[in-house]
Amino acid sequence: MKTTPCSMLPIAVLTLFLAACASSPGYQYYLLTAQSTPATESDDIAVGIGPVSIPEYLARNEIIYRRDGNRVRLAGTARWAEPLVDGMQRVLALNLAAQLGTQNVGYLPGLNSAPPGYAVKVNVLALDVTASQAQLTAEWIITQPAEEAPVARSTAHERYSMPEGEPTPATVAGAYSELLGQLSAGIAAQIAAHAGAQDGAAPH
Repeated sequence: MKTTPCSMLPIAVLTLFLAACASSPGYQYYLLTAQSTPATESDDIAVGIGPVSIPEYLARNEIIYRRDGNRVRLAGTARWAEPLVDGMQRVLALNLAAQLGTQNVGYLPGLNSAPPGYAVKVNVLALDVTASQAQLTAEWIITQPAEEAPVARSTAHERYSMPEGEPTPATVAGAYSELLGQLSAGIAAQIAAHAGAQDGAAPH
């Protein structure tokens, strides 16, 4: 039986596919982490986090960061274990629960019929790492949904000094977590100040 080049093509394609699969490196997965300070068992302040939005260039599975001006680098086989925007919302919620000493923190939009005392919306404008520094720029606004009233808003510019050496996926994930901790602290301070002022103004 004569074998033609065309009849051999599927075999060649399959051989190349199997070889590529065999040589593909394994992926490593990373998570953002919240601060470790535990929250007290209190529901005095109810906070809803969301929506949280991020730039389109960050909305991908690969860990991505900018270095050397406008050049963007993807971290090879390193992946986020969850969508980055979901990880940010999760960490912000955990951080605010710890910083405000409350267990009554959830996501917005949510399924609860009653609005929280405070709602926090975050729009991340930039999140980048260079060899020496990680930086986060984000707009945030705090409102009281029941009152339909704004409480505070700001554009935060957070900075974190990177460890010596070339950034790695692990140090990038750690730096982003630290930046979110700084962002959370500023938001928590505004909520705590407003809640304290309202308590002081309430009749006894």
